[in-house]
Amino acid sequence: MPTPVGPAEIAFVKAKAAERLKDFPLTVRSNVANIIPALPVLPGREPALKNYTGAAIEELVNGMMANPSNPLLNALGPTFMSVAPPLLTCEDELIWLDLGSPSYHKPVYNSCSDAEPTPDKCLQTLLDQSFRQALSIADQQTLVNELEKDTQQTHLSCVTPEKLPNLIEYNPTIAIEILMRLLKTRHIDAYLDVIVDMELSLHSMEVVNRLTTSVDLPVHFVHLYIVNSIGTCSTIRDKYMQNRLVRLVCVFLQSLIRNKIIDVKQLYIEIEAFCIEFSRIREAAALYRLLKQLELDQGSTAGTSGTASATSGGGGVQP
Repeated sequence: MPTPVGPAEIAFVKAKAAERLKDFPLTVRSNVANIIPALPVLPGREPALKNYTGAAIEELVNGMMANPSNPLLNALGPTFMSVAPPLLTCEDELIWLDLGSPSYHKPVYNSCSDAEPTPDKCLQTLLDQSFRQALSIADQQTLVNELEKDTQQTHLSCVTPEKLPNLIEYNPTIAIEILMRLLKTRHIDAYLDVIVDMELSLHSMEVVNRLTTSVDLPVHFVHLYIVNSIGTCSTIRDKYMQNRLVRLVCVFLQSLIRNKIIDVKQLYIEIEAFCIEFSRIREAAALYRLLKQLELDQGSTAGTSGTASATSGGGGVQP
């Protein structure tokens, strides 16, 4: 006849379970076991473990310890979740090597913190900073001096068209110096296209104005920049920003006209419509008067030439 389960068998199971749990991590040991204790013996009911013998207990323990369905491992416990740390955005830190584009990675020499800074390193550092922040007057002068010494223009390769808008906004003086050197290369069209497409601002107009007075820029670029600037002023909804940009564009156009950088006849319709649209602004009215004055001067010159020709021709035929 089978021997009923007694306290000794139950203690044996507990000891086995405790011994096995010692090998598990603390997170597993702190979980709630998914083994439900036997129901207590109620009046009128037989004990639930009445028919379990020593062999049955041994089989139960072996089954509990078997893998992969170990009840001790499948305990009910909380899920420990950790949030992934944010990436450190720092250009001075190490980056993952991308073997697909080896040209992106360049060797760096003399990188010890106690080493003397070389001119190349100073130039590269200042260029990297110029894309992120406005440089001091002293740093700008140092950077300009180093650019003049860099006769091979080896460091201009890091000034990509994508970085040019930030350079113009933070350091327009440096942008002018670099663009003056890039004008001699075959990649200048990509940089000029970026200037045309970038957001209209005081610094961008300053850069274009300085370039137009220093070198001969492509005519189609200057005309396209003017047309886009006029169109931008018409699309701005904020009245304060609109008036501010209109004043800047008017002063910019007056400078181009007075310095005879653009041919007004080629853009006369666009500039005249711009002045009429914003005639309430003083600078626009002044630009409109300048246009009319130029028109009168050209008409007077043409009329004088025509009169002189007619007089000369009439003198040869006398009644």
